Amino acid sequence: MILVDFAHLCNRYIFTAVANAKPKKIKGKAVTEDFAGLFVHGVITNLLFLSKEFSKEYGELVLALEGKSWRKEFYPEYKAHRVKKRTESDVNWDEIYPIINDLSNSLKEHFGIKAIKVERAEGDDVIAALIKNSSEKSLIVSSDKDFKQLCIHNHANLYDPIKRKMVEFESDKEVMDELFKHIIKGDESDNIPSVISKEKFTPEFIAHLQQNDVFVTSPEEFFKLEISSHLIDKYDVYEKYISGKQKGENKETKAIFKKTMITANKLKEIAQEIKDESNQWLLEQYKFNKKLIDLSEIPEDIEKSILDEFKSLKNIEANPMEMVNFCAKYRLMSLVKDIQFFHTNDVKSAELSLDSSEW
Repeated sequence: MILVDFAHLCNRYIFTAVANAKPKKIKGKAVTEDFAGLFVHGVITNLLFLSKEFSKEYGELVLALEGKSWRKEFYPEYKAHRVKKRTESDVNWDEIYPIINDLSNSLKEHFGIKAIKVERAEGDDVIAALIKNSSEKSLIVSSDKDFKQLCIHNHANLYDPIKRKMVEFESDKEVMDELFKHIIKGDESDNIPSVISKEKFTPEFIAHLQQNDVFVTSPEEFFKLEISSHLIDKYDVYEKYISGKQKGENKETKAIFKKTMITANKLKEIAQEIKDESNQWLLEQYKFNKKLIDLSEIPEDIEKSILDEFKSLKNIEANPMEMVNFCAKYRLMSLVKDIQFFHTNDVKSAELSLDSSEW
């Protein structure tokens, strides 16, 4: 299987298409019609490239689509900052999402490519479940570092489409060590804090507690108090952006916890405390992050739903006429001779350049 992180693929080509098409803007938003065709062209061209380059060794394409994440149920702040980023983006996401859905549906129904979408499962979960429950030689296509941990499975390889190379590890120990460090450091891109992010309060928050006749300074002790949630809600000092366009402006996060850098020595110290289980507060923060980052933590019912969905997929044959109609819809007639690859599944008959550097 060639397992494609479809959300990652689409995000890459949306911003590349905007940069290349230089669309008009209305009220600060790029006119979607001006770059939609280029976006769809980029995705299809990349899938053709992956098929021609890797299908002989790894087999068929499987697209891992995004559902609503179970992680937000566990941690409501999971990826919360992305909502604001997308609101501020010059891309009109309300117009782009229907195009992404149309593209994924067409790839499945007309191009004959398997695509899996499960409620409460992210694309990461889909790929992880298929890797964990199969011995079939598989290639994961994504630049997301979360997938590195799946290389512990000997039948799985990881291809970075941005760097255009395989991700290599010397040993399974290196894979697991990197995952361990990843959990400790958290993941800023997913709004997951480090395990020591709640280690100490800021002086301002301690002063706020004292003004409310609370004199504990340890987060561990504070969160045992029934009044803790009320005091956090009442606190109105926010962190500020230190660089970029919003420098000096308030963030949405309150300045409750003191920032602590994780140096190499600090990382060793934290790792030892977790392994020794000598610091229960730290261990709890580690378990919390592990739930969000470690792909072995996917709930059993969700993993089962993914596997059931995969088993239900039939080998749908590509429909040449519908493929042509889809290309006509997005003014991609130059692709018609190339998309025959999806119909014939014959590498020799496909006339496709492997150089997708223009995208």
